[in-house]
Amino acid sequence: MCLSCHNTEPAAGHAAINTFQASGTANETCQVCHGEKAEFSVEKAHDISSPYVPPYPRTEL
Repeated sequence: MCLSCHNTEPAAGHAAINTFQASGTANETCQVCHGEKAEFSVEKAHDISSPYVPPYPRTEL
């Protein structure tokens, strides 16, 4: 989900480097830095309320 907004080449590289591929299975290590209580958690970085309420109404295309 992160890469849907963080869609730069450096962000994609960061995700690729921190995802280990073994036997066709991806093992993500995101939680180490971005987990709930981690230094760079999503909650700290984005100050997301729970439950999340979008700041503007979504529209269908």
